[in-house]
Amino acid sequence: ISFTHTTRTHDTGFESKRFAPLRTPSMRYSFISNGNYSIRVGSGGASTSLYKGIALSRPNIDPESELQGMFMYIKDKKTKHNYSLTPRLAEHYRRYKVIFYENKVEFLGSHPSLDTVLSISVDPHLPVEVRECTLHNTGQTPLSLDLTLYSEMSLAYQQRVFHHPYYEHLLVRAETLPYDNGIIFYRTHPADKTKT
Repeated sequence: ISFTHTTRTHDTGFESKRFAPLRTPSMRYSFISNGNYSIRVGSGGASTSLYKGIALSRPNIDPESELQGMFMYIKDKKTKHNYSLTPRLAEHYRRYKVIFYENKVEFLGSHPSLDTVLSISVDPHLPVEVRECTLHNTGQTPLSLDLTLYSEMSLAYQQRVFHHPYYEHLLVRAETLPYDNGIIFYRTHPADKTKT
């Protein structure tokens, strides 16, 4: 899938939006789908992706916590500080704002010398999750940053993950694609024989 053909979602000003409070007894969730591909994004930033009923990333077994899912972090190479693009595990909740739109979720963060915006949406026509990260250097000196995406891949039907959460993850394999700068994840079928 070529990401140049995906449709970006923009705020036209006519769609409804809701600011999600960060300190609540239970998590708030936004569900975004195009019919085949869907994501569930929590107010803390954890997200789970599903394609035709198959959980691509590990879903949260406990809906009150956000211990599993997909997260993004930034590391300042000079100061060695790590910053989260979402409020999950952040030291200061007041530095973040979460906006739930009809077709996307935005996380706005303010860190020393850096403002961040993470927008998460689903392409309306393709089975693609779009994550757009905007960084704004508010300081006087250039920044050298590393952007890291963390996700625990599942590739199993959601019901199986809930019944056997640890066993199902033993069957996922990964291979690097050196020419495409990517990683491909796959699950071996039980009927496949391992080569020796």
